[in-house]
Amino acid sequence: MSLRVGEMVKVGEGDGAGREPGAPGKGRACRHCGAGTPAGEEFCCAGCGYVFRLINEEGLGAYYEIKDAVTVPADAVTAVGRDYGWLQARQAAVESEARAAGHDTARMTVALQGLSCAGCVWLIDRLFAKRPGAGRIEINAQTGLARLSWRVGEFDAAEWAGQLQRFNYLVGPPGAASQEQAESKFLARRVGLASALALNIMLFTLPAYFGMEADFAYARLFETLALALATLSVLAGGGYFVGRAIRALRVGAVHIDLPIALGIVGAYAGSVYGWGRGVEAMQYFDFVGMFIVLMLVGRWAQVAAVERNQRRLLREQPAPPQVTLVAADGSERLVGPETLRAGDRFVVGTGQHVPVGARMGTAEGLLSLAWINGEAAPRVFRAGQAVPAGAENVTRGALQLEATQAWGESHLAELLQPTERGDAGHGAVDRVVQGYVVAIIGVAIGAALWWGITTGDVAITGAVVTAVLVVSCPCAIGLAWPLADEIATVALRRRGVFVRREDLWARLAKLRRVVFDKTGTLTLETPVVMNPDVVAALDGEARAVLAAMVRDNAHPVSRALHEALLASGAVTAAEGAVEETIGAGVSLGAWRLGRAEWATGKCHPLSDLLAVEGNGEGSGEEGAGEEGAVVLARGGV
Repeated sequence: MSLRVGEMVKVGEGDGAGREPGAPGKGRACRHCGAGTPAGEEFCCAGCGYVFRLINEEGLGAYYEIKDAVTVPADAVTAVGRDYGWLQARQAAVESEARAAGHDTARMTVALQGLSCAGCVWLIDRLFAKRPGAGRIEINAQTGLARLSWRVGEFDAAEWAGQLQRFNYLVGPPGAASQEQAESKFLARRVGLASALALNIMLFTLPAYFGMEADFAYARLFETLALALATLSVLAGGGYFVGRAIRALRVGAVHIDLPIALGIVGAYAGSVYGWGRGVEAMQYFDFVGMFIVLMLVGRWAQVAAVERNQRRLLREQPAPPQVTLVAADGSERLVGPETLRAGDRFVVGTGQHVPVGARMGTAEGLLSLAWINGEAAPRVFRAGQAVPAGAENVTRGALQLEATQAWGESHLAELLQPTERGDAGHGAVDRVVQGYVVAIIGVAIGAALWWGITTGDVAITGAVVTAVLVVSCPCAIGLAWPLADEIATVALRRRGVFVRREDLWARLAKLRRVVFDKTGTLTLETPVVMNPDVVAALDGEARAVLAAMVRDNAHPVSRALHEALLASGAVTAAEGAVEETIGAGVSLGAWRLGRAEWATGKCHPLSDLLAVEGNGEGSGEEGAGEEGAVVLARGGV
């Protein structure tokens, strides 16, 4: 039976298999994630349909009453099962420490990738509670970290992680999530402190509004307390904007924080002057406190929205992969890529990325360069050939390579460097801010000159300048920009597009032309089965064999077939060892899945297959002849 696979443009986040061009918005909301679906479909992708069935089979349907309206589509489900050797090693070490201390309970912290709402926390908590030996699990949805405990010797962390992947969550080392939590928590603490200070400033300012005379016994004390609290507020909250504005000016940029900083400093300086001269009309300490709180709340909302998207997409980033380092004596140990040096031998498992430029040590292997050049078809690499950093091992098995560069020299390392955030420009907003700052400073200087010359009174002149800076302080810009950013971010998220960086809008505003460096067709890294009904029509034995062949196979065609199987219903993989013929396909007993010529036995040598591939008919592109088809055959039929 021929299972034709064609390249289709995909819409949405992640693999998006099954979503035709322009699909979102044409159909109803996906029953699992809430994203748009193709017309007439219940789910946006095969993964969502599979997870929906799985959740209801487990009796956890209450999840859909708790979850947000729109969550992340179920893409992790359709990915190759992860190697959780690091988790097994970590569990063994933790249990060993617990036994040595005489405890029967062990604890560790892991990162949970794919959290998007309270429903996710509830679902993971219920799944964990069902595991043998499980104790407690504490999940922090803001940081994406989970602290779990279990009875020593009774709990299998790797099996639990595998189960979570079937529900669209991935377990990773805690370090990956920790890097993404800093700024929003930092701002939240500042908001809390600034709010407390602002309320106390108001406490000592209200008596003046309610008619307290200047000669009242405690009037000067109240003013002094308001000054002290406002000073703390400027240091604790206002310093955030002042520091960012100064850093932007140092690089020649006029940042949106500059007018905010001018307003804070101007209002505070004028108020201090008014306090020193005893002029009540010049004291705006209450305004300073409340303005700082409002600006911090707006900025926290903007930063928190971006960080939520980053946490949801953490699994989509090609994180620096741990590899197995092979020593001169043949011993192996798991290391981070930063330890690699030129000449080191290392092993990359199936589905993993090659972290540095290397030479193939294994006789031959299949690697995907989709992440590098966008081409879906994997390439065969043989011993001695150069393998670029970022290539993904899609062979059914590990590959041994020899590094030709250190991690610091790798292009992958360069791409994975954390981006600088916070002081980037905002395009059109920057132009508005520049004009605004110039205008306000001009008006303030003009007012100072006019009132100073006409009145000769320094106190009155200072009061006027302070009033100009206070009244013109950009509350609207400071709140409107983060609010507009958040609204746009949420609107995109509902359509399956996740904004990861604050400066996206400024970068997009500079685009004038998009050039696709492709010949003939646009493709993405994951093909989509164009006739899924053929997969659904397979009998039980064929479905079980096909599931075994594609379940842990990273080849893009296998991933497409795996998604089609999930979409057509539950299936149990057949038993037996799956063998791979590089560049041709995989086999299980009398069954073969791969190129038509090989699967049906018309040609077997790899040289014959490569000859077919080179004639333009076996490329696997949409519209290729029968030679380009993917065939599932038994005994040549």
